[in-house]
Amino acid sequence: MKLEDSTKILLTHFDWNLQRMSESLQNEKTDYYRDAALQRFGHTFDLSVKCIQAFAENMDTPCQSARECFEIAVKNNWVSKDDDWEDILQSYGNVKQRLKGEPAEAVYKKLERFHLSFKNMYENLSEMGS
Repeated sequence: MKLEDSTKILLTHFDWNLQRMSESLQNEKTDYYRDAALQRFGHTFDLSVKCIQAFAENMDTPCQSARECFEIAVKNNWVSKDDDWEDILQSYGNVKQRLKGEPAEAVYKKLERFHLSFKNMYENLSEMGS
């Protein structure tokens, strides 16, 4: 698939955010670093949706909502069906509400798994574009 320059740029930003997300998960576990990792998850999620939108648009199957985008991504095998995208969507919603305490901690504990899901998605999309 021939990618638009803007799609390539989105993939580059997605990769950069994946690297920063990985780094944020290596920090000591404090409230500050937990909140930073949650914020990085939010940025990474946003870019994952933008990348899916760009690829979907390129295939004339545009998507508007994040849920719709992930449904298209699963259908096209851009993401694994085994990854719990519903949990990722719900966790993103929790992060956007800026939850603190136990709800924030519950999402934080899932970030390693979420990072792996995003990384696999990035690799699949990058392969398609090369």
